[in-house]
Amino acid sequence: MKHETNFLCPECSSPNVTETAEQKWMVNTGEHYCHSVKTHDADAKSDCLDCGWTGLHMNLMPVTANATSAPK
Repeated sequence: MKHETNFLCPECSSPNVTETAEQKWMVNTGEHYCHSVKTHDADAKSDCLDCGWTGLHMNLMPVTANATSAPK
């Protein structure tokens, strides 16, 4: 999914961050459980491929798509 805002790692300002989408299923029946986390949700797990930082989407540094550097 392409965001209108780009995000950077809050530790090293790298743009090489990933997020995890999650869904829950009932183990014994295989039925979908009504819980999911999408990559743009504030509580999506995030990590930096460069420095190893881990956290949540809400912790990432937002940068407007046309900006050339991270905010000071």
